Amino acid sequence: MQIIKSAARQPWPGAEVTRQVMRMPPPEARERLPYTTWYEPHNQQQAIDRAVWFVLSQPGVTAVASPGDVRILDRVLDSTRRLRALSAAEQEAIVRAAEPGQTIFA
Repeated sequence: MQIIKSAARQPWPGAEVTRQVMRMPPPEARERLPYTTWYEPHNQQQAIDRAVWFVLSQPGVTAVASPGDVRILDRVLDSTRRLRALSAAEQEAIVRAAEPGQTIFA
């Protein structure tokens, strides 16, 4: 099984989420966004490691899709090169510590 959006953090500020569809912020706001993704990605290596390692520690998951911005792609690839399976306790700690942001899958 392949998982998409493993490096996704939350919708961009100003994004509209309705009826399980997320829409990008208006064009004038998009010009100021630092990444080309339609969601705000994790951009710190430690957060990307936690996200990728968490996803790839799930039974049956064998792959993560590459993010839509090459600046994040390098960090995800680095994370997979250093991959280690997380214990159940480590996974639970990640869930408990998760930011209370809005999901991109509303």
